[in-house]
Amino acid sequence: RPRIMASILRVNTLTDASSNNSTAMSTVHEGTNKAFVHGDISANVVASQSFNIGSGTDHATGKFSFVMTSAMASADYLGFVTANHSNVRNAQHHATNNTASVLAVTVDDDSTYADAPYNACSLGDLA
Repeated sequence: RPRIMASILRVNTLTDASSNNSTAMSTVHEGTNKAFVHGDISANVVASQSFNIGSGTDHATGKFSFVMTSAMASADYLGFVTANHSNVRNAQHHATNNTASVLAVTVDDDSTYADAPYNACSLGDLA
């Protein structure tokens, strides 16, 4: 029976097959989403796609949160929330966060909390 051993690939730069386009590994690591979630949030938190998201909670109309499986390095990370709702025009979206979870709020153009199915949330720097 063959023995499987863990290995580490250490590189400084990634390049395409023609060596015309290259990217430093720091750019790859720092330039990617560290957590994201997309799903129907209108009645309950149901993620159709997610990364680094353990669970979600529907707190009230227009208010929902997600708990991350791996915490961020600090609470000072970027949180970007979008929503798609046929009855909400010019909706405003913002997120407040701590190292382990993010609270997202969606409001309509009258600043009234509004559920918006098919929300997406993308988060910044991982610890």
